[in-house]
Amino acid sequence: MKDATLAMLHTIARKDEKIKEYIPKIENDPKDVGVYIKIGQRLADIDYFEQSLFILDMATEIDPHNLDAWINKGKAYVALDEFTNALSCFSKATEIDPHNLDAWINKARTNSSLGNYREADACYQKAIDEQPNSFELYNERGGALYDLGEYDNALESYQKSLDLNGTYVVGWLNKGLTLNKKGNYKGAEECYLKALELDPDNISGIRNLANLYSDSLNLYEKALPLSMQLYTFKPNAESATYLAETYIKARRFNKSRYYSTKVLNELAKGDPFYEYVNRFFIMCSYLLEGKISRGAIQVREFLDYWEKIAGKITIQDKRWVFKGLKNAIRNSNADQKIQILLFKLIYLIEGKERDSENIWNMMSEIEQRTDLVISESIRGVRESIVKYSEERIETAGFSGKYVEAYSQLPEDMKNELEHFRENAEDLKEVLELLKLRTSFDTESNLQQARLLAIEGRHKEALEIYDRILNEEPKNIKVLLNKGLSLYRLGKHEAAIEYYDKALRIEPNRIEAIVQKGLALSRLRIALESESCFNKAAQLTPLPGDFEGFLSKGIALNRLKRHEEAIVQLDKALQFNPGHDRALVNKGISLHKLGRYAEANLSYDKALEINANSVLALYNKACALSLEGRVEESLDYLSKATKLDPESKKIAENDEDLANLRNNEWFKSLVS
Repeated sequence: MKDATLAMLHTIARKDEKIKEYIPKIENDPKDVGVYIKIGQRLADIDYFEQSLFILDMATEIDPHNLDAWINKGKAYVALDEFTNALSCFSKATEIDPHNLDAWINKARTNSSLGNYREADACYQKAIDEQPNSFELYNERGGALYDLGEYDNALESYQKSLDLNGTYVVGWLNKGLTLNKKGNYKGAEECYLKALELDPDNISGIRNLANLYSDSLNLYEKALPLSMQLYTFKPNAESATYLAETYIKARRFNKSRYYSTKVLNELAKGDPFYEYVNRFFIMCSYLLEGKISRGAIQVREFLDYWEKIAGKITIQDKRWVFKGLKNAIRNSNADQKIQILLFKLIYLIEGKERDSENIWNMMSEIEQRTDLVISESIRGVRESIVKYSEERIETAGFSGKYVEAYSQLPEDMKNELEHFRENAEDLKEVLELLKLRTSFDTESNLQQARLLAIEGRHKEALEIYDRILNEEPKNIKVLLNKGLSLYRLGKHEAAIEYYDKALRIEPNRIEAIVQKGLALSRLRIALESESCFNKAAQLTPLPGDFEGFLSKGIALNRLKRHEEAIVQLDKALQFNPGHDRALVNKGISLHKLGRYAEANLSYDKALEINANSVLALYNKACALSLEGRVEESLDYLSKATKLDPESKKIAENDEDLANLRNNEWFKSLVS
């Protein structure tokens, strides 16, 4: 051993007794590979990775076939994030001993770090061959399969892990993540709850369940206590930012601003990532709440700030914040121009939009338009107060919610309203207070109704929709959902009435146009139905508008423009890979193009998510019929007609089912 190497070890030995013990041994026998390996391991243990590699290089020079030396070299390279060099070391180790478990595990993990997931899967299989009862190995292999996008295979691997150890919390969490990815939200929830039953304080479990409720199911009231639990466990910038985001989704804007401000002023002051995220949240909350003037100030400040720090934010950090917010913006009751503005700001951050001046001009237009609306509202309220005394307030021309709001105001607020101070912000605050006083928890009621509708309990859902519409008769989401439940109950004329109400509010709402077209089709009003589909096909959905892309895809399907339909449906599936209607409609286009195997795969995925999807069952019957698979086709058709007797009439004359016409079972099914 060279003097320089010994000098290095002596220097480190002053801080570490074990290195001190090894030096005399290496001095006595400079060819003792075992001692070199022990020194290399110890150096790595105390984070001297480069020095460890230097010593281990000496070990492999003395004995090029020493398995432990190559494995430890690989581990040191991993610690330095030099994965390509690490992989070479682990590959050498597997050549030396093809049955060494440690070598295969480390080779698998390093391939995963390099994004070589197929190779990682093969290495995990080799490791499992050596230790077939390892629940950890099945779990890690599931991760490689997940990264490959092979979710069914990943689930199989996670399940094997859990079969070997049913109390393995990480296994339950990973199975839940995969089910969530497939759109099986109920299954994902069960897995996360099982993990939390085993480990109630598991941070990943709490976070995953909160994400499921918040991003996948829009159950914000369920997500909030979990987000607060994360913050309570560890009140830092990350948990406070996550809590602020959840409060925005739940439309509790004051609370969101409180936690974002806490991050900016206390928890992460000066940190570019947390500062830009929370500035965005504060701006977003004002705009979604309808506080346009304050929102405009925040937009200007955010644009100025973004110009200064854009280069300091990584691509991953630019995208992280918008995973769930995009849905919250789309599902909000905010003006469409506000939604477009917020998406433009998101695109600016993601690098898809470069003209910040264009964004500011758009904000200015929105602000000017809002000021006009507010001044008209103020004038109407003032005239009513002047004209009528408090005893006659109910006949003053207020809308119902303003009458109720006024009666609940404290005396000082009534006086403030009557005297109308000159400051514009004060006047806006008054109007906002009036709105806040009569706020109705629309989102939770709407979500409850949607869940009932998914279960087929449309009559109960309709009762909730009616309650919401009594409070908010122009809530377009509720009008559309009520129309859909009426459609599912076969009340097509009533459904059209609600689609028309929605279209009077928003004439180019693609979802409403297409649903109306489908209802007209059921009533056999062909020309009007086709006119709806043609109009929808000409419209362009907003960026990220899942329902818009889905509905346009359905319209193009109806117009027999199947290649175009697949493009739109694929865009919808990017946002919600587990949506059964999107999968079914993609299947329809595929089978109309003669791509039956792909069509059946799409129908099968839809039926995994919703086994009672009449659309999937019926259309799979059609695809199987076209392939000449008569008995299988009849089986699926039988299930469809039991669930929806109306489909018998359609089946009777459906050309896709021509191969079944002479079959006695078919005749009995449609009779």
